[in-house]
Amino acid sequence: MIWGNIAIIAPAGRLDSEKFDSGIGWLKRHGAQVTVMPNVLGGAEEKYLSASAEARVADLHSAWGNPETDLIICTRGGFGSAQILSLIDWALLRSRDIPLLGLSDITALHLAMFKNGVGTPVSGPMLGRLAEMDDFTGDSLKRAISGAEPQKIIATPLQHGANFEAFPRALNLTIAASLCGTPFMPDLSGTLLILEDIAEPPYKIERALTQLQQCGILGQCAGLAFGQFTDCGTEAELEHIFRKYASEVKGPVWSGFPFGHEAVTVSLNWARLVRVENMAIFA
Repeated sequence: MIWGNIAIIAPAGRLDSEKFDSGIGWLKRHGAQVTVMPNVLGGAEEKYLSASAEARVADLHSAWGNPETDLIICTRGGFGSAQILSLIDWALLRSRDIPLLGLSDITALHLAMFKNGVGTPVSGPMLGRLAEMDDFTGDSLKRAISGAEPQKIIATPLQHGANFEAFPRALNLTIAASLCGTPFMPDLSGTLLILEDIAEPPYKIERALTQLQQCGILGQCAGLAFGQFTDCGTEAELEHIFRKYASEVKGPVWSGFPFGHEAVTVSLNWARLVRVENMAIFA
């Protein structure tokens, strides 16, 4: 059994009750002991937030401080993770190394965790999507959490480069760009950047990539993989943008990496090296 004792938190948006119940049911059927933190379903005045920033931080602190917690899973993304960063007791979080699973808006929390040297970010499906996972997606999530051998991931080369090993930083592009210039943006040099996004028009995708380029992030990474950009323009529009910014990267670049908001997606553990051999990615 890999799941152990799981704490459920909602650092950003509120998950609807049907998806919440289906995710909890999936975890229990797979042998997990589940603790739902008090404010996950508390509600905030804003419909796009799960609870107040203070309540969301209290849930994170309680989950982290519970010695029985083996894994923390976020309910969903949306908006709100950045609001809690300045309220987090980072010294408390340094007391234990706990994996925290999420993606999309949870990118803000993952980047701040990495910057402050706490926990282990794991980028992958959140509570609302667990019951919908196919075999590939579920197997990848288990690999990311358990530390099993990496698997070969198929992606389309846009720019060739030398073999290397690097730690993955799987990020929502818009959220990553929004943290540039804040105290919560870490040094991403030497990493494999894996970027995804959803429901952003092409000009906003290019705007965010311009910000990463002007901050020196693209020029300092070891490689760049463009993941799933769901409802972000046509394939031709996106390929044009991706090829333009590929030239900013000194290492290899790919498109079509299966990470993001689609039904079939890989999970990435930020503490596990990704290997690149002859433009094949093993993650």
